[in-house]
Amino acid sequence: MRRLSFSLALLLLLASASLAEVPWAFHPSVIGPDGPTAAYVTAIIDSRQVRYVPPLKWQIGKTRFTPENKLEADAFLEAAPSPGDIPWTDARAKLARAFVLSRLVPGGATNVTVLSESLNPLTLFRRGTYEICFSYTRYGQEFSESIFFAEHGKTELQFHFGCLKKDFPDLHAQFIMSLSAFGDL
Repeated sequence: MRRLSFSLALLLLLASASLAEVPWAFHPSVIGPDGPTAAYVTAIIDSRQVRYVPPLKWQIGKTRFTPENKLEADAFLEAAPSPGDIPWTDARAKLARAFVLSRLVPGGATNVTVLSESLNPLTLFRRGTYEICFSYTRYGQEFSESIFFAEHGKTELQFHFGCLKKDFPDLHAQFIMSLSAFGDL
C-alpha cells in the first residue's frame, strides 16, 4: 500500500507539472426542425473529440466559461497525463486533496476551508470521479471553488469552477449539472 501511495503521489506531481487549459471550438445555437439547439463547444482530448454544453446563459470564451452578470465567477478545464488506470479510492482522493490545497489555492488566500469532498459524484466516460470544494478569503472577499477530477483515456481532466462564496451554491449546482452531459461525440 505504501508503494502504491508513493507511486500515485509521484504520478500526480508529474501530471500537475504539465497541466494545460483546454481550448474549445464554439458551435452556436441553431434553429432546426425540432426547435433551437443549445450552443456547445468541442475540444480534442486524448485524440478524441468531446462535446460540452455549458449551463444556459453562461458566456463561452476560448478556454473559459462565465455565468451571465457574474464578474467574479468562471469555469475552465485543464488536462494533464493521467496517473494511469488507478480507480478513485480514499487514498487517491487524499493525494488529490493535498495537491489542490498546496497548488491550486490562490496565492495570498487566507481562511482556507474544505467545504466538501465526494468520491464518484458522477460517472464520466464510464469511470469514477472526485470533487473537492473549498472556500477562502482573498483581498477581503470570500470565494468558493470546486475542482472536479475525471479520467478520459490517458488524460486526467480537472474541471475548475470558482466564484464569490455567496453565489456558489446556485452556480456550482448549474456547473455540476452541466458536467453530466460532457461526453464523446
